[in-house]
Amino acid sequence: MSKHTPGPWIYEADIGTHIIRGADVERNDNGVKFNFRDYVASTWGGENESNARLIAAAPELFQVCVEMLELSENWPGIAHSEDLKKRASAAIAKAIGEQP
Repeated sequence: MSKHTPGPWIYEADIGTHIIRGADVERNDNGVKFNFRDYVASTWGGENESNARLIAAAPELFQVCVEMLELSENWPGIAHSEDLKKRASAAIAKAIGEQP
């Protein structure tokens, strides 16, 4: 799997820009320790607030998708849903930069 900025990601609004940042990372700058959130992405304007919130949820959505696919063999109903498994596999492949 490819690497990405560690989650959880957060959403911040800043004068029309919707910013997505990664988890707190401790930094040390000339002996001064502080927490910093790595920049992930930003969007601008109207409906992009919804887009930013969806992007911020991406690490959790990805992990849930992986776990659900792993557990699907033991869930009645889902165990036989080949379409759901294919879509979950395709979404995971897209997230890690592979073609399904």
